[in-house]
Amino acid sequence: MPDSVKLRRVLRALHKLGFKEIRQKGSHVFFEHSDGRTTMLPMHKEIRIKLLTKIIKQDMKITKKEFFEKLEQKPDLKPFCSTIFTANDELTMTLNS
Repeated sequence: MPDSVKLRRVLRALHKLGFKEIRQKGSHVFFEHSDGRTTMLPMHKEIRIKLLTKIIKQDMKITKKEFFEKLEQKPDLKPFCSTIFTANDELTMTLNS
């Protein structure tokens, strides 16, 4: 198992698990799930496994296996953006809500 995980991968897994960013104060972001679970994540380049394990077990209340399965999934870009071609064929990206 690696010593740390890149922040981008952790954020992707959180979103796949249904956690939404609520607010940020300094370098920490607060996430909330629709069922009421919450967690706070430091916005550093990498998250150490020891801290991530505590977040997974205590805050997210899931198993490490469930989290790492989401972490290993390939990103699905379709729900996040769509491509629109304008009259003069310029490529524009728009976010879906």
